[in-house]
Amino acid sequence: MTPHQRVAGFRRTAVFGLAALFGTLPNSGDLGEAYRLSALGNPDTNIASQAVRVQWDEPRWPPGEELVFDIASDQDWYDHFDSLDEVRSYVEGALAYWSELPGADIRWRVGDFVADGPDDFDDRNVIYVGDGTYAATWAFEAGGTHWFAECDVQLDHSHVDSSDELESRRNGALIHELGHCLGLDHAANSPLAHKLLPRWTRSQVWTEDPRMSFGAHRGEPLLSDDRIGARLMRPAPGWLETVGSIAGRLSLDGAPTRYVAVEALRMEGGQVRPAASVFSNEQGEFVVEGLPPGVYFLWIHPLTNDAAHLDELPGPTKEFDDLVPLQPILVTAGEVSDGHDFALRRGRYHQ
Repeated sequence: MTPHQRVAGFRRTAVFGLAALFGTLPNSGDLGEAYRLSALGNPDTNIASQAVRVQWDEPRWPPGEELVFDIASDQDWYDHFDSLDEVRSYVEGALAYWSELPGADIRWRVGDFVADGPDDFDDRNVIYVGDGTYAATWAFEAGGTHWFAECDVQLDHSHVDSSDELESRRNGALIHELGHCLGLDHAANSPLAHKLLPRWTRSQVWTEDPRMSFGAHRGEPLLSDDRIGARLMRPAPGWLETVGSIAGRLSLDGAPTRYVAVEALRMEGGQVRPAASVFSNEQGEFVVEGLPPGVYFLWIHPLTNDAAHLDELPGPTKEFDDLVPLQPILVTAGEVSDGHDFALRRGRYHQ
């Protein structure tokens, strides 16, 4: 086994091939390529559905067992904490956002304080302070499946600053990087949620295209997309049988629409609320997975900021108008509501 390392952080995502590249993902082996799961395969795109996601190697993190994160006991922590006990509580708090998620089998804990930080692939998961914030995930291929083997998290000093005004950033940085350790990639959450974040809003209608949201939002570190994605990565026994999916195909002038945002909006108490969002794949196909049973509507719209998805989304289709089909879609547990095909109308270029 020769592992591959993938580094993901707030500001950049890169893949470092330490041996031959993995084989490419199938073009349309699934109905669509969900945005939220990590894949090491095609160097041109890191989009994967649940079926081709990178999973944790079972001997290293079996279902129902705990994954252990050690903490490097270096002096850098004392720039921000009074004791290593405070550091342990800080890490335990970030882990709990994921481990307490209903419907997910995410069990992890803090292990020991270790004298040294990570040393490439060393069969330890270590959290430490350094220059830059990112999760370095090691993976390998076996039997046609990609497996995680290790995840180290480095936190920049600015992301563990203890001043009150940066408290949400401090907590959010580690929560975010732990999401990478689960296998979540930089991806989307509903633009409706960004109305709560004026600093990310370009206008009253269009917002910055969403990135992976977990840990980045004041008051709600985990949004709906994050919760669904985490459950798809490590579902609790029986959870997949309680949810359904919506699938279909999008076209513009007879050609597939690549990497278009598809939002599933749920009817709750007479109101429409954001439920989950995905991208269409290169063939214009999409599938929104992990939806609780209920009535949904779709909102289909172009991306407005390519920079948010440079690695994940090469050449998205953008010259079309939003579409909100009026027909309700009933999602049933354990079923895929398929055949939701839409011809989009050419419109102005959104930027």
